Amino acid sequence: MALIDNKEKTLQEALKNALPNVESVDILTAYFYFSGFSALADELKDKKIRILVGKAIDPNAVDDLSAAMKHDPNVSLDAFQNRKYVSLSQTQKQSEYTESFIRLFNKSALSEAFDGTRDQYMQKIFEDKLRDGSLEIRMTNEANHAKAYILTNKQEFSQGGDYKGNVFMGSSNFTYSGLVGQGELNESHRDNDNYDKYSKHFSNLWNDSNAIDIQVKDTPDSEDSFLNKIQKRLWIHSTPDPYKIFIRVLHEIYAELEDEDVKTPSSITGGKFTNLKYQLDAIRSGIDCVNKNNGVIIADVVGLGKSVIASAIAHNLEMSTIIITPPHLKSQWQDYATRFKIPGAHVESGGMIRHLHEHYAKDSEPKLYIIDEAHRYRNELTDDYQWLHQLTRSNANNKVLLLTATPYNNRPQDLFAMVKLFQTPSRSTINSVDNLGLRFDDLIVKYRKLEKIGKKNLSEEVKGELQKLSNELRLLIEPIVIRRSRIDLKEIKEYADDLRNQNIEFPEIVGPELVEYDLGNIRQLYIQTLEKLTDTENGFNGARYQSASYIKDRDTFIEKYGDFFDDSDLKTAQANLAFFMRRLLVQRFESSKYAFQTTLDNMIRSHEIILKWWDKGYVPIRKKEGLIDPDELEEFDSIDAINDLIESGEEIDAEAIKKVALTIPRDLFEDTFALLVKDDLALLEEIKHSWFSNGITGDDPKQVRTEQKIRELLDENPNRKIVIFSGYADTAEYVAKNLREHGLDRTLLYTGSSTNELKKVVSENFDASYDGDHKNDYDIVVATDALSEGFNLHRAGIVINYDIPYNPTRVVQRIGRINRINQKMFDKIYIYNFFPTDVGEGVANVKGISTLKMLLINNIVGSDTRTLTPDEDLKSYFKSTYNDADSANSERSWDNEYRNIYNAVKHDHNLLKEVLNIPERTRIVRNGRPNNVSISFARRGNGILFALAGEYDSEAEIVSPEFVLPYFKASSDEKSHEGDAALDSKFEILRKRITAPHPLPKIQGRRADALKIIEALKEVYSPERNYLTDLYDAIREFDDLSNGELKYIAQIRLDENNLGEAVHELRQKFTPHYLGVIKEKAEAIDSVSEIIMFTEDLRK
Repeated sequence: MALIDNKEKTLQEALKNALPNVESVDILTAYFYFSGFSALADELKDKKIRILVGKAIDPNAVDDLSAAMKHDPNVSLDAFQNRKYVSLSQTQKQSEYTESFIRLFNKSALSEAFDGTRDQYMQKIFEDKLRDGSLEIRMTNEANHAKAYILTNKQEFSQGGDYKGNVFMGSSNFTYSGLVGQGELNESHRDNDNYDKYSKHFSNLWNDSNAIDIQVKDTPDSEDSFLNKIQKRLWIHSTPDPYKIFIRVLHEIYAELEDEDVKTPSSITGGKFTNLKYQLDAIRSGIDCVNKNNGVIIADVVGLGKSVIASAIAHNLEMSTIIITPPHLKSQWQDYATRFKIPGAHVESGGMIRHLHEHYAKDSEPKLYIIDEAHRYRNELTDDYQWLHQLTRSNANNKVLLLTATPYNNRPQDLFAMVKLFQTPSRSTINSVDNLGLRFDDLIVKYRKLEKIGKKNLSEEVKGELQKLSNELRLLIEPIVIRRSRIDLKEIKEYADDLRNQNIEFPEIVGPELVEYDLGNIRQLYIQTLEKLTDTENGFNGARYQSASYIKDRDTFIEKYGDFFDDSDLKTAQANLAFFMRRLLVQRFESSKYAFQTTLDNMIRSHEIILKWWDKGYVPIRKKEGLIDPDELEEFDSIDAINDLIESGEEIDAEAIKKVALTIPRDLFEDTFALLVKDDLALLEEIKHSWFSNGITGDDPKQVRTEQKIRELLDENPNRKIVIFSGYADTAEYVAKNLREHGLDRTLLYTGSSTNELKKVVSENFDASYDGDHKNDYDIVVATDALSEGFNLHRAGIVINYDIPYNPTRVVQRIGRINRINQKMFDKIYIYNFFPTDVGEGVANVKGISTLKMLLINNIVGSDTRTLTPDEDLKSYFKSTYNDADSANSERSWDNEYRNIYNAVKHDHNLLKEVLNIPERTRIVRNGRPNNVSISFARRGNGILFALAGEYDSEAEIVSPEFVLPYFKASSDEKSHEGDAALDSKFEILRKRITAPHPLPKIQGRRADALKIIEALKEVYSPERNYLTDLYDAIREFDDLSNGELKYIAQIRLDENNLGEAVHELRQKFTPHYLGVIKEKAEAIDSVSEIIMFTEDLRK
């Protein structure tokens, strides 16, 4: 007797050695599938074989088995059998075995993939033997776990009957893993006693009247026979028309959304909200995306109901929900939470993120996080982002809904930050890319290079490259974004029909029209002031905001204060702040006299305070936590932040400085600093005096023209209410006050500080869909952009932008308040922009008009005024910038064509039955195509992915559906061709890419710096080595800490006296629970398996 444990010698090898002398083989096995035969096909092809199977895998468990086998090829098959097997009838047992055989073959679950030409040859041997009766398969009626391989020798090798054959018995099933896998133990016998004993036992079981025929000699050649079924359903025999594969691919993409049974807005709210087809699809898509990817970005354009979609998703998910929202939208979200019965909803403003972290970060119950205006959390270096990142990632089963109307308007690093709130960069479930972190890193590097070039010369070539990068970014995150525009609602037939049936249509947008006002006698002062503010050499220099640029000895400064400052960030942040404060002055100047005066007073006071500090021997500089981060200083949004500060009324005074700043001895600074601050102070005081002393400027021409225009508009149509927007609360207050004082007393004021009661008044007077009593007390509402989010204002038909709109996207959002999906009030909606002009001086003053135009546009909008000629029509300029922004928000979705194709056939049940019967792993050749390219469609876990390889590619790449669906697209009359060795070769390239493990990005930058700190601590501080190893893995293996967290670790200063304290700080910030969740999420993603569904080799 010899023992075989599949280590030094495998059972496969032992059988191969014995089979050449054998006439017939009887195999008793718990489990048999094709992988076992494939392992010995050459040796078995001329033998008579009987296989008696004792158990069957549950066909419905095949996917789970495939996933388990990926990580443990020797997994016990018993865990995947049907627990109700004993109660099945014989016919049911036969059917179940056949079904599991087919599914396992098509998924290659129990062996190395059957993908090559040789594997297909082995399958042909298998089927030929079934057909000629030299291979028979039966099942025992009762479950049987025994395994025995009984080999009967040919007469010439039987030694005259003394050596009848060999018996191998033990633990190995007749599967690939049983023959070669670890953890098996078998023994072999050559004596006749054991041969006779096992032969008799096998014959008794085989001849049992209750044994179930799978395929034996006398099996009728019927449709239901095992052989006929596998010939019809194994992928090897499948050559469907390309059109049917195309439809099947579309079905795989879209059908799940059709099948998702959801509670609708109408059913949830008792009919208070209407069911719109496009919203129902978004709800289904959102639920599907959250279940597959742990989150979704809801990015429908303004006015299409993101809040309704998110609320309905939350209701359907039935999870305890935390809603994080800007303060002015808090009451609205509380209302949505009530109306949509969102489970356990807790609504908080964004300023309470740390508070939420303290309460929920260690909660064992998974949470759904809805984050409105999610683009506010795009800077990984801020404290708020880091708390939010840890909060959303604090439970492996947390889910996240991000709401933003402008997902593609962000830099790659900003969008990556938002995606990381629910995705693990190294283990992303977004299947349009191999590694999310690697791909984003690549796009970020490209963007920074283009940004650097563009700041010097924003050429058409650079614009083109930026657009190309934007498209790449969109392709990358498309699987986790729900975004439809008004164009989509017109082009997708089901949506257009639904809206038409419900009498919903969109009004025409007219404008922006230009309302010019004559500067009159203040023309010269106006232009001179602009020149002083914008002349960087002789005008306002902003020294007060960039003290770090005047430090004498940087090394001494860093040595003393390095724990409180990041030198490079400090200098960059201050330089940018000076630039933006100069620009803010121009914006406030253009906005209104009152706003300009307020800003001058604040800045004069701020300069005086700095000089007082200087006189006392100090210069205050913000600490790390008080710094305005350079990554936050993106052009428009930085101004938003500063504007928010001014709108809130907060002053920068001595006490405020003490809270967030250190007072640095002035001898570390050049005296030039104080001199330049004094120059700026003198300039500011001079400008203030020229405008506001002794009533020099008289009436406000902009305000006068505003009143005139409003009266004209109300005379034309008294029922067309008007919304006037300003970027500043004090300007809005000033405008509203003046309108009332001059007889337009039906004017309402709304700013970010307005009460909930005033919100109700706005809704009563301006919301056509308001549930309560509609009122008509106001014709005009003057508001800040607090009103451009979360309100329906569609009883208004006019938007007036009182300030020059520096951000066209903001104008689109404002229009979105009156251009609502749920009710059309006007055929046309009008937009008006105010702009100063100089009339009356004739041709002689064309230069003055041109100067005024260029100074304002360049310093407020940020355009390159070299492209603006003196006689250019400003109306055309504003119209084109608005149209550009609106088109960015109204782009057609890439898949409209494919949705329409699928929608047109999804009710064709005969066609769908055919395409659903196409076996997984089907491969075809298509001739006469424009390109030589090979493509695969696969499933990874619950998600889908596509791979592509060119004619000469040795490696495939993962690609997006948008890129590859044109290749799958086919006409209904195209025919396919059988695969060949060339297709098999391409398939191997595609399969290798699809099943490859997730690659890790190069260790560099902050990640490398953080790892050095952890490595150093591991070496010298043994008490916490296990914890430090977990933290090390979270960074190196999973790449799942934010940039802010990596920066925090990298800046830890180590010495032998503070090691324990350093580790304690790390444990406080990165708790063992947090690190455990990171590992749990990564391992869950690693456990999913890939199934290659369909492959096509396209040839010219």
